[in-house]
Amino acid sequence: MINSVYDYYISTYGNKSISRHDSHKRSELRDLYNSIVKLNKAAPIYKVDMSENSQKLAIDIKEAARSLSATLDDITDIYAGETPIGIMATSDNPQLVTADYIGSGLPENGSLEFNVKQLATPQINTGEYLPSGSKSLFPGNYSFDIESGSTTYELQFSVTDLDNNGTVLDKLARSITKSGIGLSAEVVRNDYGQRALQITSEAVGSRKGTPYLFRITENSGSSLSGSVNALGLDNVSQYPSNAVFDVNGKTNITESNSFTIDGMYEVTLHGTSDTYGTGTIAAIKDGSALTTQYEAFCDNYNRLLNLSRSKDTHELHMLNSNITSTVKRYRSLLEENGMTVNDDYSLSPDADSLGKSVQDGTVFDKLKNLQPFKDSLKKHVSYIEVNPMEYINKKIVAYKNPKRLISTPYASSIYTGMMFDAKL
Repeated sequence: MINSVYDYYISTYGNKSISRHDSHKRSELRDLYNSIVKLNKAAPIYKVDMSENSQKLAIDIKEAARSLSATLDDITDIYAGETPIGIMATSDNPQLVTADYIGSGLPENGSLEFNVKQLATPQINTGEYLPSGSKSLFPGNYSFDIESGSTTYELQFSVTDLDNNGTVLDKLARSITKSGIGLSAEVVRNDYGQRALQITSEAVGSRKGTPYLFRITENSGSSLSGSVNALGLDNVSQYPSNAVFDVNGKTNITESNSFTIDGMYEVTLHGTSDTYGTGTIAAIKDGSALTTQYEAFCDNYNRLLNLSRSKDTHELHMLNSNITSTVKRYRSLLEENGMTVNDDYSLSPDADSLGKSVQDGTVFDKLKNLQPFKDSLKKHVSYIEVNPMEYINKKIVAYKNPKRLISTPYASSIYTGMMFDAKL
């Protein structure tokens, strides 16, 4: 029968992902062995339920305890700095300013305060407002030039006898937007229902030496001329402007709303302080890895809890009591630090609380506060890990002579000591 149980162990747990806590030094395995021998010396002689279901339950309990123990160790490693943690930038006013951290270490200056006076804006050309049903261009082939930076693009279009101002403007809007030259166009209306072509640059900011990001001029080729003037394509309704903002009281001007500060922050401005007030960005340790560990901890704890309720036996009631007693004792502490204790004493992460604490950098404080709970639970889990047979249905046959305790290997040791090193 033991062969089928080993097959169950390999098929169920043989391919699971492992952490660094799933492999041990020889000294650590020796300590585990000595712990099992010590338990056997003092343990009575039992008649154990050796059904296949009971043997599988013993393995499930041990593996659930191992997973929970590894998760507790992973969380502790993050707090102790033994696991590499990234750095993230936070903003207390994301409507005004956001940032990504690109530095290699925590900066000396703890935070940067922004007062945004003006955003960088694009150039906008708004043409003449024309009656949609009228015809301002004769039928024929037209073209005009668009100068953007050091490049000039020629845009050609045709007007048929069936076209009117509305269809011509729609045609130009689609053509300019799809041309891929850094401009977008749309047809806008005024209060009188007249329509005009509005062309906007994708780029923002005023370049040195010119107030324009693009120019539209008549083409001198063989096509018909007059489209630029008739449609008002060269009418600049908004000139591009640069961003103006203060950082910790020092005024800065940039051609873009996205820029780098001190090689550490990639900053993006989204609004002005007249509308949204000031904003502060800061670099903090990235606690998002902890939220993932919180979820893993809750999953592993709940798995062991569910096993303790899988059968109505005295031994499993004892297992349930052992693992829930710590949660009951530290319930208020858990709920104050990112955990939700459900009515059945299962656990779930408080996503809202954790998300907020990651953003403001207090998630590491929550982890520190949970240390007494983790230490208490770790003691229970360590015992379960090395002695899952304590929770299998059994009857005491005889007690050992307390004056002469002898280590007596018995069948349950096969399951108690199975596979503590995942790399074996």
